[in-house]
Amino acid sequence: MLVRCETSKRVLLPTWRTLAEYEREAFPITEGRLYSVIGMQATTDSIEYLIHADTFYPTFVPAVQFSVERAQLPDWWVYRFLGYPKENLYWMPVAEWGYPEMVMTAGHYEAVVDMEPEALSIYMGYLRSANELDGIRSL
Repeated sequence: MLVRCETSKRVLLPTWRTLAEYEREAFPITEGRLYSVIGMQATTDSIEYLIHADTFYPTFVPAVQFSVERAQLPDWWVYRFLGYPKENLYWMPVAEWGYPEMVMTAGHYEAVVDMEPEALSIYMGYLRSANELDGIRSL
């Protein structure tokens, strides 16, 4: 799935919630740039795309900040419903879909962000595949 960044400023949905101080920074993404989506999550208040941010690590960014250029999903994506939180927490993921390790392996996303070699190798392999599918030059 290929998306174009429309804004790097944080867009907040629903509009009734105010941004916490840590949320006021812009995302490390470039307006107008194309990104391959390698995963998605639904939270209690947003749909977010997992993209390879300009800081060279994966990050979830609200879908409202992008336009979809190519809607086809890779054949290797899987889905998992996590359930609804018992508490009323606005940011809790309730569903994930994307490459299998990100969705089905607890701690994989955090291991990629922490640059653990095995997790990073898996992530980079799927990123290359997604970029190839979307016609983006690989990293």
